[in-house]
Amino acid sequence: MTVMLWCLVLAAFIPSAIAMATGIYRARQFGTIDNKNPRVQYARLEGTGERLVAAQANSWEMLQVFAVFVFIAQVTGADQYQAGIASMAFIVTRIFYVVFYAQ
Repeated sequence: MTVMLWCLVLAAFIPSAIAMATGIYRARQFGTIDNKNPRVQYARLEGTGERLVAAQANSWEMLQVFAVFVFIAQVTGADQYQAGIASMAFIVTRIFYVVFYAQ
């Protein structure tokens, strides 16, 4: 598998990792995690937890854009080295985005 595809797999796990971190903030703020009505609890989050929910939504949105980039690069036969570098840069910037946005 190419570097681009591995980066796509990693990009797909970023929102799930953010969801796990959001669970920690839900438990801290509310004392429990409400899995029957999670959206209501997400809407009531404040501070870092609220920003993590927004970062998770943004990560799902950017995953679609990145997947299209990977598809186009694979179909058109783009230079694998340059596309791999761009893919790794995307992953690094997404991780930094979540870290800095959540603060």
